Amino acid sequence: MFTYSILSRVSQEYRRERWWSLLTSVLTTALRSAYLLASVQDYITLSLEMLAQEICRSNETKTRIQVDLLNVICVSATKFYVNTIAHYLKLNQLVRQLIS
Repeated sequence: MFTYSILSRVSQEYRRERWWSLLTSVLTTALRSAYLLASVQDYITLSLEMLAQEICRSNETKTRIQVDLLNVICVSATKFYVNTIAHYLKLNQLVRQLIS
């Protein structure tokens, strides 16, 4: 996550100075990086930031980011739910083995 930490520091400065076009470029690169690294938490955080009013992107691009973000959240929630059920079933099976 070396790239993201550098981009994060730079983006803080751009935010403070209100250099929105530069911030947009950095966030776009960071979002691509989070996607390629499969960093779900960073991807969600950066996607939300890309939806801010100050970010210089078209409405179509922001709509695409919203749709992608919702897809990531839905997939993450589904994986969590499936893993929870699998864990419960394993525990249930273990308890049954202990009882019998």
